Amino acid sequence: MAGIFPWSVPALESSFGPLPIRFNFTVPTGYSTLVGTNNAGKSALLQYVFRAAMADANIGREGVCYVLPGRSLVAQTTQLGGRSLDSFNMDAQQALSSGPLANDNNSRSPNGAELFSALVNHSDFMGQMRRLNEFLQRLGLPALTLQKSQELRFDGVGVGGQGSGLRGVLPILAALTDTDLKLLLVDEPEVSLEPALQRSLRTLLAEEASDERPILVATHSHLFLDRGRPGSNLVVARTSTYPPRWSPIQSVAQLCDVTFGLLGNSTEDLFFPGNFLVAEGASDQRIVERVLELLGMRPGQVKVLSDRKSVV
Repeated sequence: MAGIFPWSVPALESSFGPLPIRFNFTVPTGYSTLVGTNNAGKSALLQYVFRAAMADANIGREGVCYVLPGRSLVAQTTQLGGRSLDSFNMDAQQALSSGPLANDNNSRSPNGAELFSALVNHSDFMGQMRRLNEFLQRLGLPALTLQKSQELRFDGVGVGGQGSGLRGVLPILAALTDTDLKLLLVDEPEVSLEPALQRSLRTLLAEEASDERPILVATHSHLFLDRGRPGSNLVVARTSTYPPRWSPIQSVAQLCDVTFGLLGNSTEDLFFPGNFLVAEGASDQRIVERVLELLGMRPGQVKVLSDRKSVV
């Protein structure tokens, strides 16, 4: 596989949802992110890459996995009844033949509930299950056991009784255990995960990505951005006057701007003040704080600082 990535995806011969004809994209090596506003075209871009990878002889139907954002449903057992990752990917490819998937669980979408089982049965079931539990432990999640007819259980409770965060992360972790995959595409890895888990999952994805097996995610969470490599974060943007475009982040300063944008251009929700006001002394500081209170300012909206220490 060495030398395939970065991979220039063939340019579109016809439009694909918001992506125009002749749209082109290059899949980088290692871990990278697609970031942008809602409806910028990130999911369509991932699906376009998936469809092209399926048709590429160097990747193919058995070498790519697209983890959809709607993944709260997980089959109760690892038994597939003759189905496989190849079957799942073929269904997805067929669904994408007429355009991007609609996020409404319609009949055109593949059965996302079977993706986890399809992945853990893809290369080395026993080895994958062992690695899966190692990943779950790293994330602070309960271990998976198989009972009865390979029924998935966590702390004695079936997978259907688990929280949406655990169920949603299972296909991602299963894909990471699959050594036969050559390209992993993950749409909204942050779904239903608390911030601490998002950060841990980001670290795991970055560690498991490589030049031979890139991992590309589309996200709205600043916690999935690669802070160490600004250029591995790709901004997808469009307006009413032009179709989606993508461009790598050029600097740490731009990465900070993008992160700030993902926080709603405000630090107040993190209980950081939106503005600072410097008073001359400690007594002036107390007066200004009282004035702000009388003006109805929200706590933390303005942080008042004194440029002199109090004299006791």
